[in-house]
Amino acid sequence: MKKFSFKFQKVMDVKESLEKQKMLELTEAERQLQQARGYLEEVVTAQAEYQRRYNTRRKNGTVRSAEVRNYLRYIDKLSGDIDNQKRVIDQKTDIKESKRRELLALVKDKKILEKLKEYHLSEYTREARHQEQVFLDEVGSVRSSRREN
Repeated sequence: MKKFSFKFQKVMDVKESLEKQKMLELTEAERQLQQARGYLEEVVTAQAEYQRRYNTRRKNGTVRSAEVRNYLRYIDKLSGDIDNQKRVIDQKTDIKESKRRELLALVKDKKILEKLKEYHLSEYTREARHQEQVFLDEVGSVRSSRREN
């Protein structure tokens, strides 16, 4: 009997290759999302620090009007940066989820092919056993007929 070969093996190999690629893409999307979150945290911290400095100097009465304007402009700019970074995080989250869904679809397709391969292999094994049994029956029949003669 000829060696077992799965007729969809090349498709399965392509799916495995795509799965590895999508895993790398998902990992990169997660890294970019974490980086964006880290930047947001930095900006929020900077804004809180400048707000604290401004409040302290205002309470002490050591702040001049030009400095007040600069503090408030910078704090307002940081608020805008925070809003922008939140939008970036939303976009990065959407990209990550898209990559995750793509990966899950590939994994599902690959599992279907693996089950199909297992089924074909079990059918091949069953047929091989059957043919082996037929052969052994024939050998036994020939021996039996030789003994009778």
